[in-house]
Amino acid sequence: HTLSGETSHSSDTEEVQGEQPEEIKSETIDRITTKSGNDIHIIPIEELIYIQAYGDYVTLYTEKGKYVKEQTMKYFDSALPPHFVRIHRSNIVNTERITRIELFGKESYSVMLGNGHSLRVSKNGYRILKEKLSL
Repeated sequence: HTLSGETSHSSDTEEVQGEQPEEIKSETIDRITTKSGNDIHIIPIEELIYIQAYGDYVTLYTEKGKYVKEQTMKYFDSALPPHFVRIHRSNIVNTERITRIELFGKESYSVMLGNGHSLRVSKNGYRILKEKLSL
């Protein structure tokens, strides 16, 4: 119960503070840094295929591999360039890496990506994706 209360509270806050989301939106990132062990990886945004959520962490998928970062989907949703679309509550995809969109079941869709991965698309995600791709 607490979680849904927090969720609706944060959306109320966004509406009240109308200027804050605009500030976040204008701050588009062009690379993401991750750390594994002693190594720091710098991932240029154009190499990013998709992001998948795991609690307070995300996994960033690129051609070279996958990287884990402690960051929220909400942050990436607002900080990534416009060609990144949140197609599901746990996936943000680089639309330039989509090879096809296929019907999956009666009213469900999935996207096929250049790396061979397939991701489910929520109804709202599909609506946004159609808009972004002018379908």
